[in-house]
Amino acid sequence: MHRKDVVHLRDGAVVAFQEYGDPTGIPVIFCHGWPSSCTMAQLADEAARALGVRIISPDRPGISGSSIQFDRKLSDWPSLVEQLADDLELGEFRILAISGGAPYAYATAVAIPDRVRAIGVSCLCDANKQLRVFDPDIRPLLPGLRLGRRARPVACRDDFLPVIMALSAADAGDVLVIATTEGRTAVAGELFSTEAKRK
Repeated sequence: MHRKDVVHLRDGAVVAFQEYGDPTGIPVIFCHGWPSSCTMAQLADEAARALGVRIISPDRPGISGSSIQFDRKLSDWPSLVEQLADDLELGEFRILAISGGAPYAYATAVAIPDRVRAIGVSCLCDANKQLRVFDPDIRPLLPGLRLGRRARPVACRDDFLPVIMALSAADAGDVLVIATTEGRTAVAGELFSTEAKRK
């Protein structure tokens, strides 16, 4: 499935979005990275179809087909997502965010916890490339931070299918370290963490 559409918001603005994966599958709102757009979710289309996941990927205000919103704040995003979910007649949904989309996923989960079932976030990991993917002692680089639970290594070569499968199977708080090369080194942008499931 690949569908492009817009939602008309209460304030007259529009939000452009694209859908990927299984149109009847489990709904997942995709928060794209920066700089990027809703088409970033296209990378997960085939894997989402195989897993029965419906990916709804909106453009943030001012990006691609979405209306620009001057003086917007991060706290404005959850209302936009809620209007999108209402328009699509979604009750509960999950969120998958990449890089710069992570703050938007967290803000939405905090603002509407009754609708956000779980979130998965891909964020910066080991920019110095010193950690080994299969190292049982994998830990944050900054002192004082801690991982929620266990680290799970996932090998990902040609598509996101192993990542989506691992996110689906992960327990609340698990951290997924994604290896995308033949080596065993975790590279920047490849730490996936799954937040506590809300239901």
